[in-house]
Amino acid sequence: AFGSGTQWVVVNRSNGETVAVLPLVRSRNGLRSATNEHTPRFGLLAKDESAARELAAWVFERRPRSVTLEYVDPGHFGSRELEAAAVSRGYRVLTTTYERSPFLVIDGTWEDYERGLSGRVRRDLDRRLRRLEEMGPVRLDVSDGTSGRAELLAEGFRLEPSGWKAARGTAVTSRENTRRFYEELALW
Repeated sequence: AFGSGTQWVVVNRSNGETVAVLPLVRSRNGLRSATNEHTPRFGLLAKDESAARELAAWVFERRPRSVTLEYVDPGHFGSRELEAAAVSRGYRVLTTTYERSPFLVIDGTWEDYERGLSGRVRRDLDRRLRRLEEMGPVRLDVSDGTSGRAELLAEGFRLEPSGWKAARGTAVTSRENTRRFYEELALW
């Protein structure tokens, strides 16, 4: 699912405990993140800043020709340590924002959140919901995945390419290895 190259997981251990991990793909051109266009976010996982610093330093001390890390959240813990290690070893750091995923951090209940919206936004949401309901019933089903997992995954695989993604070839089901990756991930 992540293209050609050798999977290379860099692990920092202290007294037998794993304290930092960075999954990479190694090729003759250097190192890159174990990511693809379906990866929402990537980053170095670490117990603390010290463990992240040590792991990042180790990666850049190997002097790979290039290091390409995609889908990294610059505010994510570990990103600062990776950038600092790259700069201290003389690497040029380029940052490109691909997209920002829309999400809301909601403290409290949904009702509390709605009450905090302006009247104009609430009316707009109500109007959009009415328009959706004109097309058919609107409901939200939440599943913890403990039962019916295969059926839910099959439904998702049917729904995702039903719009523009199938025509562009970007749907999960457009490539067998990508579909297999998500099936294995869901079963895991």
